[in-house]
Amino acid sequence: MELNRDSIVRRVDDVMTAEVDNELVMMRLDSNGYFGLDTIGRRIWELLAEPRPVSRICAELLEEYDVSAEECERDVLHYLRELDGYGLLQG
Repeated sequence: MELNRDSIVRRVDDVMTAEVDNELVMMRLDSNGYFGLDTIGRRIWELLAEPRPVSRICAELLEEYDVSAEECERDVLHYLRELDGYGLLQG
C-alpha cells in the first residue's frame, strides 16, 4: 500500500498480543512470525485499532511525546511501512 500523511490505516484483526517485560509481543495467526513493540510502537498499534489518517496518528503522538512534527511523520510513516510489509495493516 502507498502510505502518506493522508492515508487512512488500521491494523488487521487476526493478531494475538501479549505483554512481556514491558513490551507488547504480537503474533499473526496465519504466519510463524512474531513482533515485539516498544512503548511508542505499542502506542501507534493502539491508535491503529480504528481507521484513522496518518496525520491524526502523528497529531496524537505530538501531544504525548517531545518530538518535532517532521521527525514524527517521518518515523511514523517508516514504522507503518514496516507493519504493512508484514501484512499487519489494512487501508
